[in-house]
Amino acid sequence: QTLYALITNKNLVTVTSTQALLEKTVSPQILKENVLSLNVGQEIDYDLLLKKLLKLGFKRVPLVEELSNFSVRGGIIDFFPHTSENPIRIEFFGNQIESIREFSVLYQRSLNKKEEVLILPQREIIFEDSKNSDKVTHILEKSLPEQNSSEWLATFFKNDQVSLLNYFSPQTILFLAEPELIFEQIEKHSQQIQQALETKVLELDLIAENNFAHDQEALKQKIQSFPTIENRNMSSAVDFNFQQYEIGSFHSNLE
Repeated sequence: QTLYALITNKNLVTVTSTQALLEKTVSPQILKENVLSLNVGQEIDYDLLLKKLLKLGFKRVPLVEELSNFSVRGGIIDFFPHTSENPIRIEFFGNQIESIREFSVLYQRSLNKKEEVLILPQREIIFEDSKNSDKVTHILEKSLPEQNSSEWLATFFKNDQVSLLNYFSPQTILFLAEPELIFEQIEKHSQQIQQALETKVLELDLIAENNFAHDQEALKQKIQSFPTIENRNMSSAVDFNFQQYEIGSFHSNLE
């Protein structure tokens, strides 16, 4: 949702961390190509929509109760996107959208009507073909039970992954709080990510193609390519000692 806001709005203030900058995400172009807008009265191929939901990271289930789930019952598609407080129910008449409503997770009953709904990718990695999807399924089956996210799989595929900085226009002004510390953290987090990936590669007997040293240097250069405002005072902050005194009771007399 934040990434979509960055490509559709000009005047935004974004607060982030070095760790978030090191994590790769989909490119602005790929994101634009995978945004789905649905309106009441619109005609769309029903089966194609189901395939699109799978591509966008939704998981098909019998009953929608959690985020990123979707279910199908006759001419009704229920899905729960991250951009909505409640899940969405779309009713079709043939290939035409007859109604769009929010519904209650608890009671599964329709709530307020909507004229349109915007569906964004549920993950920060999008697989364009079925071969990669099958490979993802295979890897996740071998992975640990608690590994329910697929973003870490991006390094095993030739996906067009970029930094958050790629969403900023060249005129964006970066405010750097303690730039020396930021670059130290980039190096530290890069090493941690590489170690975690190497561990996962050994666990699952996989082959990963990634050059973290190159990524680290490229990120530093990308940061330096923007106009910046630097705050270096925090690193030389002075410690203050405050003395504490106990105040006696006023006994209800404030005069």
